[in-house]
Amino acid sequence: METVERSLGPDSPEVLRLASQFVARQPRVGFSPAEADEEGRVNLCAAACLAKAGMHLSFSESAARNFEEEIAATLSSSLLEDAFERLGWDMSVCQRVRQANNNLPAGVRKPEVLRMFEKLRREG
Repeated sequence: METVERSLGPDSPEVLRLASQFVARQPRVGFSPAEADEEGRVNLCAAACLAKAGMHLSFSESAARNFEEEIAATLSSSLLEDAFERLGWDMSVCQRVRQANNNLPAGVRKPEVLRMFEKLRREG
């Protein structure tokens, strides 16, 4: 499996901007790592959106799409952790973002995640 020697970090403005775009395109933000909605669409959690953005920017659009498809098919937390590892990102970031994501009520999760990513981007 391909890994990067130096990737953009999960707190880099580029990753946060793209992750925010992924969040905005989803009807809602899922419980970690992802969940299907009533219509069968899979909605990634905040950490999975970060990982998808990192895969896109560090590897390719197809790597990001493959990651999303695998998460959608399996809803596997280990795939999310593997993506963070592949990107060379600290696993504690994954855990913190997942916890923040899962502590939010479903009805406010999407706007709160977008607000969190924007705040991190401005601090970066």
